[in-house]
Amino acid sequence: MGIDLQKECVVNAVQLNFAENLTTLHGRNPNIYYQYLLEYSNDHKIWNVLSDKTHNNTDVPHDYIQLSVPVKARYLRLTNYHVPDGTFALSDLHVFGNGQGKIPGEVLKFTAIRTETDRREVKLQWEKNKDVVGYNIRYGISADKLYHTYQVLDKNSLTIRSLNSAQKYYFTIDAFNENGIHKGERIIEAE
Repeated sequence: MGIDLQKECVVNAVQLNFAENLTTLHGRNPNIYYQYLLEYSNDHKIWNVLSDKTHNNTDVPHDYIQLSVPVKARYLRLTNYHVPDGTFALSDLHVFGNGQGKIPGEVLKFTAIRTETDRREVKLQWEKNKDVVGYNIRYGISADKLYHTYQVLDKNSLTIRSLNSAQKYYFTIDAFNENGIHKGERIIEAE
């Protein structure tokens, strides 16, 4: 199986979450381990080894591989060598790193309006930025205690329906993409 990151990125770590598909093994068993080869490429022709676990015999169902030296890669390829039982399956493949472009700009224009008929509800809206993958909306009961978070992808609005009706709230929005996060500096108050 393979993955295309769409452009060359800096890869710092990879996590493989193996899934059980058609397995009949239960409980502890010395044969529960995965063996695989993880490779990377920039042109889909020349492949380099990212992690060689072809001789692994340790049970690591959520294998996290921290690279001692980050690599630049566009493509990743995973080849299965051994699965404990059933058929080879992944539930997740996480690639940790950064793109090589610019982080998105700050979200400047946004509003937070409490609903008059139900003060537990607030409607947030902001100007969409084309370089953004998503937004983290941080909020709380004090400008220095923004401990609650919602993550929004592909939208420029959010309705939160879980506020305390008698409490004042503060909001900020972080913008992120594959290159990093621009932390929200502007904090607005919603009475």
